[in-house]
Amino acid sequence: MTNNVRENYRSKSGKLAKGNMSSPGRQTASVNQESQPRKSAQRTHRTNEFSLFLLHHQQMMWQSLQRLLKAPIASFMTALMIAVALSLPAMLYLLIENAQTLSSRWDGAPQISLFFTLETPTENVTEVFEQLQQDQRFSKVELITPEQALSEFEQQGGFKGVLQHLSTNPLPATIVLQPKQVDGMYHQQAIAQTLEQIKGVEQVQFDTAWIARLNAMLQLGQRAGAMLAGLFALAVILVIANTVRLAIESRREEIVVVKLVGATNAYVRRPFLYMGLWFGVLGGLLALMLVHCLIWLLTDPVADLSQLYETHFKIAAMTLDASLLLVLTSGVLGWIGAWFTCQRQLRIIEPR
Repeated sequence: MTNNVRENYRSKSGKLAKGNMSSPGRQTASVNQESQPRKSAQRTHRTNEFSLFLLHHQQMMWQSLQRLLKAPIASFMTALMIAVALSLPAMLYLLIENAQTLSSRWDGAPQISLFFTLETPTENVTEVFEQLQQDQRFSKVELITPEQALSEFEQQGGFKGVLQHLSTNPLPATIVLQPKQVDGMYHQQAIAQTLEQIKGVEQVQFDTAWIARLNAMLQLGQRAGAMLAGLFALAVILVIANTVRLAIESRREEIVVVKLVGATNAYVRRPFLYMGLWFGVLGGLLALMLVHCLIWLLTDPVADLSQLYETHFKIAAMTLDASLLLVLTSGVLGWIGAWFTCQRQLRIIEPR
C-alpha cells in the first residue's frame, strides 16, 4: 500500500511539474490573444474620433455659411469693405504688370545718335557712315543729312516755309546706330565712349536714360504695392476680427452653456473660424469683380490712347492663378483674424 501511494504521488507530482513548465507559453499566448482585440478596438476608436472630427468641421463650415446668408445685407457690407481693401493693391499690381508687359516690348537695343559739327564736310560724314556700316557691332546704321533733318523738322514741327528764310541750315548731319543685343549696360556705354573719339563728332546721345527711369519707376511701384498690400491686409484682418468679436458677444450665453457641458475652446471656436474664412472668400470674390469692372472702364480710354501712339495695347486682366491667389489669400486673412479674436475672447468667456 505504501509503495502504491508513493508511486501515485510521484506520478501526480510529475504531471503537475510538466504542467507548470508549459504554463508560461500558454499564458503568453492567451495574453497576445487578449491584446489583439484591444489594439483593434483602439484603432477603431481612433478612426471614429477622426471621422467625428472631420464631420464636425464640415457641419461648422456649412452652418457658418448659413448664418451669413441669414443676414445678407450685413454680410454683404462686411464682404464689400474687405473687397475694397483688397481691390486697391490688386489693381495696382495689375497696372504694374501691364506696364512691365509694355516695357518688355522694347527690343533692348537702344539707338545711339552721332551729331556732327556744322563745319564737318559731307565727305567726312559719308566716310564715317560707310565705316560704321561695316562694323559688326551694329545691326542698323542710318545717315540723316542736314537737308533731311530740316525737312523732317518742318513737317513735324509745323514750321513749313518759315525756316526757308534762314541763311544757313542750323541742323547738323546725324548718324543713327542701333547696336546688336549685348549683355550689360556698361558694354553699351563703352561703345558710346568709343564713338566719341571719331573726328568731327560733337555729341553722342545714348537713349537709355528713359529706360533706366522706367525701370526705377516700376521698382518703386512694386515696393509701394507691396507696402500697400501689407497695410490693406492688416485692415482686412482687423475688419474680420471685429466682426467675429461681435458674433462671439452675441452668442456669449450659448458659449457658456456649451462650456458647462464640457466643450473645449477648440470646439467652440470652429464655427467662428469658418465665419472668418467665408468672409475672406466672399471679399476676395467681390474684389475680383471690382477689379474686372475697373478694367472694363479703362478699356476704351486706353484703346484711344494707344491709337494716338499708333500701337495696339490692351490692358490684360488678372490671370487665373492670380485670381485664385487673391481669393485664397483673402480666405487665409479671414481665418487669421478670426483666430486671433477667438483666442482672446474665449479666454474671457468662462462659466462661473
